[in-house]
Amino acid sequence: MSRIFVIDDVKLCRLPAKSALMGAGHVVEEPEPTCVFDLMCALRQGRPDLVITDLEMPGCNGVSLIRTIREDPVLEKTPILVVSVHREESMVAGLSQMDIQGFLIKPVDVRRLVQESINILEWEEMSKMAPAR
Repeated sequence: MSRIFVIDDVKLCRLPAKSALMGAGHVVEEPEPTCVFDLMCALRQGRPDLVITDLEMPGCNGVSLIRTIREDPVLEKTPILVVSVHREESMVAGLSQMDIQGFLIKPVDVRRLVQESINILEWEEMSKMAPAR
């Protein structure tokens, strides 16, 4: 059972994702994306195994959130799955340089979201068990 944070300003996007992920056995939290500072407080307190985030949210820029997570010593290794309407290659390329683990384009089939989440979580678990070189 993993702890997953779903961050999106549109409740109609969060609810199906939350329901499907909970149905797959995960604990899901959906903090309101009011600002990066508040989200970081929630993330530091909740210590998620995976963050699923949108990019375009009023009051909270998803790219800024990802940068802040990557700069935080407690959260820097937290896997991030981006779910967005953005399709531009330059946006996706820029995000890959920010060490995200996945990118899905909205609207997302919740089965695909769950499977991508499982893949990321399994990969992270295997990476922790791999011998250091």
